[in-house]
Amino acid sequence: MPHHTVFVLSGPPASGKTTTAALLQRRLSERGEPTLHLELDAFIDALPDTAGFDPDEFERMERAYHRSVAESARELPVVADHLRPDLDADLLADHEVWLVGLRCALSELERREAERPPERRGFASEQFEGYHRGRTYDVELDTAEHPPAACVDRILARYDRGSPEGFAATIADAD
Repeated sequence: MPHHTVFVLSGPPASGKTTTAALLQRRLSERGEPTLHLELDAFIDALPDTAGFDPDEFERMERAYHRSVAESARELPVVADHLRPDLDADLLADHEVWLVGLRCALSELERREAERPPERRGFASEQFEGYHRGRTYDVELDTAEHPPAACVDRILARYDRGSPEGFAATIADAD
């Protein structure tokens, strides 16, 4: 696997990004391709615990996350779980980016969210409508229909065929 490779798993909260990313990282490493898994949630959790939500602070944190993904991929492949075309178009311009869309029914997202801590609930329904609008994926998966291992098998099968197109098409559509 060349350096500058990024797998971006894109989906609303509770769509299976963390589970799929962890398994993808492990499977790539087992193939002799050591890979980093950088989670947006780890950056969110690293913010200071303040009395309220600060949108400017959150924006700076998001920018730091996306810069970290881009720079880390210069050394090792990265599995990331957040896409911001407005940032990533420039940051990942010289990277090989595999865009993976994760979907499932809203009722399944809500069921999964109910198992999360209270502060991590309610986002799926807010983001569900239109989440994937304007995005072209190299692989699209329904995580309610397919177990994580089958999802990763499909991602790797597409990766092994080469030539990702989804990210470039998504960026072109955003312009």
